[in-house]
Amino acid sequence: MITPRHHLAAFALACLLATPASAKWLTYPEGLAHADSTGTLVLVEVYTDWCSYCKKLERRVLSRDDIKSVIAKHFTPVKLDAEDDTPVAQMGDTTLTARQLARRYGATTYPTVLILSPKGQLLTKLVGYLPPKEFLDFLSSTIRVHIQDS
Repeated sequence: MITPRHHLAAFALACLLATPASAKWLTYPEGLAHADSTGTLVLVEVYTDWCSYCKKLERRVLSRDDIKSVIAKHFTPVKLDAEDDTPVAQMGDTTLTARQLARRYGATTYPTVLILSPKGQLLTKLVGYLPPKEFLDFLSSTIRVHIQDS
């Protein structure tokens, strides 16, 4: 016989096994389209394949559940390979590759985290690696300044 105690145990187990909200990382054009339709800011991780601090950011910071939750709730996450020569953006009559776009935003050191408006305007950026607590502080400050005050 199933009792309320069984329901409570099942609920507790479901809570333990549930994963926190995690946003899917998008390409630049997908991210801008999504942000424009939802009104969220865009968080762009500019990286290279050879960058050890980019890998450290992925492994120690962006993989954390608390940080994934904040990003999923407040941002549209985008990855941009700063050495990719694939066309990713149209600015006026000019088609830009990922490499050119990274430079256009001033990302020449890696990793760089860009915070963009839903229309692609640069609001702020973080250059280099930050440990998890400091990265969370950066996100919190960005939310306070650019989301809650708007």
